[in-house]
Amino acid sequence: MADKAGIHVTYLSGVERGLRNPSIRNVRRLAQALGLPTRYLFSFDEPSS
Repeated sequence: MADKAGIHVTYLSGVERGLRNPSIRNVRRLAQALGLPTRYLFSFDEPSS
């Protein structure tokens, strides 16, 4: 995932564990790596079934 997003694996690990706060740029990179629109990562709505 880190390679696909173009970020360091240690940085991603810190984000996943809540030790680091990603910049908007890195949020965008992660969303692109997941194939999602960036706004999806900021959505607080429950997904519909």
